[in-house]
Amino acid sequence: MNPYVEMLAEGANFATPNAFDWGEVRDVLGIDIPQDFRELLEAGGGGVWFDYVTLYGPGGEWGDNNLLDSVYGFKDLQDFWRGGGSPPIDPMPENVQLIAWASTGGGEEIYWWVDESMADANYPIIIGSEEGQRWERHEMGAAEFLWKIKTRQVDSSLFSDVLLDLDGPPFRPYGA
Repeated sequence: MNPYVEMLAEGANFATPNAFDWGEVRDVLGIDIPQDFRELLEAGGGGVWFDYVTLYGPGGEWGDNNLLDSVYGFKDLQDFWRGGGSPPIDPMPENVQLIAWASTGGGEEIYWWVDESMADANYPIIIGSEEGQRWERHEMGAAEFLWKIKTRQVDSSLFSDVLLDLDGPPFRPYGA
């Protein structure tokens, strides 16, 4: 198991472990989901972290947090950029797409920067502001990113210090 997933699991009250059809997710999204993220969701870590970061999972039971809907979100972003919005890099490379895997209580979206020329699924993280005009890039996986939020090692001007709760329980599973 990924060491960051293990460290996150130690202090969290995970829900029941899950099994997902990651092949179906690949078919729908057209990408391989990073191993650390799969391990985190399968261990029961799908829910809200630090009362702020909401993870997306594959399937209708996730409601508005359905990872499979992320393919439509990127198409919406492309329309927004064509209408004058600011992409993370201008011009946006043709072989890159952003796949949302989480959102925050402040309205930010958290994406994987998926470059089709990458050999594996170690995608950097991109955070987009609620209005879609400001962007940040973090060179790490999802589990490491959550761990570094917990340990105050992620420096983000987009995250709300008021809403992000690092002193309370780190994790709340969906339905709890």
